[in-house]
Amino acid sequence: MGKQWMIVYTRPRNEKKVADLLTRQSIDNYCPIRRVLKQWSDRRKYVDEVIIRSYVFVRIEENERIHVLQTPGVLNFVYWLKKPAIVRDEEMDRLKTFLAEYQHAVIEVKDIPVGAKAKIIEGPLVSHEGEVIQVNKNAVSIRLYSAGLEFTAVVDKNALEVVALQEKKSENKKLINRIK
Repeated sequence: MGKQWMIVYTRPRNEKKVADLLTRQSIDNYCPIRRVLKQWSDRRKYVDEVIIRSYVFVRIEENERIHVLQTPGVLNFVYWLKKPAIVRDEEMDRLKTFLAEYQHAVIEVKDIPVGAKAKIIEGPLVSHEGEVIQVNKNAVSIRLYSAGLEFTAVVDKNALEVVALQEKKSENKKLINRIK
């Protein structure tokens, strides 16, 4: 079947260590990090901060899973529909592009209903479709279908279009006869 991107769940605050150990084992991995300026009472310093906590993406074959699980700091693989979550190559590319260009991103959209299928029509995630999970005042969460991932992006409200609305479940109205 070849190498596929999978997601491993790590101990809290062990993402960078796990990524380093996997690299030493020659296992292709991706741990999204951004450089931020932290302020303490006596100094300011740039630090590398993990963007997706407790998750590291690995590109492995099925028979390499045991080597990943034996890595210190790795708790388990992330499962989706009772199988290890697989992230398609094009979704990983889009995620990497998105995180590189929009590290502090929030999608600003109005009148997008939860459950709708939405398509981004411009920007680094152009042509990407997902399900709207949550709508806040200034943010929309969109789920990637293959792995159940959710992330938030900043796009002009005109850069998102609703492809399909979720069908409303018909309410079964019961007529109750009252005898007086």
